Amino acid sequence: MFIGVSLLFSCSALAQVGIGTQEPKAALDIQSSESGILIPRLTTQQRDAIVNPPEALLIYNSDLKSFEFYNGSSWSALGSGTSTPPKSNSPLYFSEYGEGTGNNKYLEIYNPTDKAISLLGHQIWRGSNGNPLSNTKLDLVGEIEAYSTFVVANPNADPFILSKASQTSGLLNFTGDDALALVENALLVDVIGKEGEVPTGGWKVNQVDAATQNHTLRRDPSIGKPKLEWVENNSDWIVLPSDTWTNLGIR
Repeated sequence: MFIGVSLLFSCSALAQVGIGTQEPKAALDIQSSESGILIPRLTTQQRDAIVNPPEALLIYNSDLKSFEFYNGSSWSALGSGTSTPPKSNSPLYFSEYGEGTGNNKYLEIYNPTDKAISLLGHQIWRGSNGNPLSNTKLDLVGEIEAYSTFVVANPNADPFILSKASQTSGLLNFTGDDALALVENALLVDVIGKEGEVPTGGWKVNQVDAATQNHTLRRDPSIGKPKLEWVENNSDWIVLPSDTWTNLGIR
């Protein structure tokens, strides 16, 4: 009884709680050399059922195997615990990106090798509004011939785009601030944009602000392999005006 009363008085008077220590140095100070702390573990469905989550609320998403926090408007992956998958050794990479007017959205993937590569197990992931990349997944079908491209497009895109498309999907409805990834068997291959970020309009590319919005991006010819991380003011791409498709399907 004495211990319980003393602890209650200590917490009330100092507004500090210590677990494993008699001298807490913060509102909550937990010290242990034998175990850790368990953050509440929720599925994505349970997370999304939280009504009016406060900003900075922290959970562990058991579906995505990642820590997430609420940034005031959406859930974002936290640091090294993001849903970003491990990295693949696949040679495939995004060679062109189209975020044009209306439904003129497409992604071109290039095979730089001398052998056809099956797309079995390959997906395009999209993280919208700062959400994890794995929130939206599109299974790719078919294969990419040696030294050839594979274009995935919105089914309502311009007829010229559709004439070059190997696959169409309504999931190709991204905007300039959506992060995109090429994934093989849950392993990261290539990325456009940065997971967890919500840039104003889009990401800066090659000295062009918001270049991932209302522009066409072509991978610089000197870049012959995928890049596993997106860097600020990315110089791997050539920025072209919106709805520029002249070389679509050609690398």
